[in-house]
Order: sequence, then C-alpha cells, then structure tokens
Amino acid sequence: MERKLKGFFSKTKQMYLFYGFSGLSFIAIAVCIIVDLALNKGITWSLIPVSACLFADLLLYVLLDSKHNKGFIPLIIISIGTFCLLSVIQVTNYYIMGFGSMWLFHYGLPILLLWLSILWIPMLSRKFFKLNIWYCISLFLLLSIIGNYITNVITSNYSWKDVFNMRNFLNNGLVIIIIIIIFTIIGIVRKQKQ
Repeated sequence: MERKLKGFFSKTKQMYLFYGFSGLSFIAIAVCIIVDLALNKGITWSLIPVSACLFADLLLYVLLDSKHNKGFIPLIIISIGTFCLLSVIQVTNYYIMGFGSMWLFHYGLPILLLWLSILWIPMLSRKFFKLNIWYCISLFLLLSIIGNYITNVITSNYSWKDVFNMRNFLNNGLVIIIIIIIFTIIGIVRKQKQ
C-alpha cells in the first residue's frame, strides 16, 4: 500500500511539473504570437519560439512518461525534434522573412548529423557492449573533441592543417583529455568492484 501511495504521489508531482511547464509554454507562445501579429501583421519570427516551446514540452513529457528505454526514446525525440526545429528556423528566416541563406543544407544538417552521432555512439556502446556510465562519458568527451574540430572545419573556421596544429589542441582539447583519463580510471575502478 505504501509503495502504491509513493508511486501515486511521484506520478502526481510529475504531472503537475508537466502541466506547469506546459502552462508557461502556452503563455510564452501566446505572447510571441500576439507581439508578432501586432508588429508584423502576420506570423513570422514567432514560429521559432513556438516550435522551441513545443519541442521542449514534448521532450519533457517523454522524459517524465517513459518507463522503459529512458535513454533511447528521449534521444530519438532530440534527434527528430532538433532537425524539425532547425528546419523551422531555416524556413522562417529564408522564406517567410526573406533574409539569410540556405545554411541548413550547407552547415546545419552536416553539423547536426555529426553531433547526433556523437550522442548516439556512447548510448549504443552502453547498450551493446555493456560499458559502464564512466566509460560512456569518456567516449562522449573524446568524440566531442573530434566533433569540435570537424565542426570548425565544416564552418570554415579551420582548414584541415589547423586541426593538427598543437596550439589549437592545447587550447581546446587538453583539459578534456585530462577529464577523459580521470573518468576512464573511475570506470576501471568501478568495473573491478563489480
């Protein structure tokens, strides 16, 4: 009985959290649309915050409601939702408001796919190779160093020869390498205790 009561109160707290967050999102959406209609006599830029609020609401709902696969289902929502949000930003800026460029296919999509793979690889490694959380964090951090350099190459902040420049590595990657080593040691110790 006590366990059922605790489950009920936990579920009630989650429900109130979701409804409270959704209420705030609704207020933000309403304010954005009203201001956009008043200033532009139509819906233009307000599509971006509306999409962001709906994406955040959906992600919160999935996080609170998913009982199984707590890592995979939110990651699927993040993957699909981020692409949809970037698409809304591209359409709003380029087609509705008439400024900017077609950055989504030049920069946005390649960078999105890169960073989604950086998120998915540790998650899949944990699932299929039974890595502990410390190894997965280390793997994520290692991939994020590589992702940072590739992102800079895609956006033309670096050329490929700059990637191998030691000064750039010392500025960007040395602290993360130290953290990776610490997390890997913690992972080894935890694995040996099991």
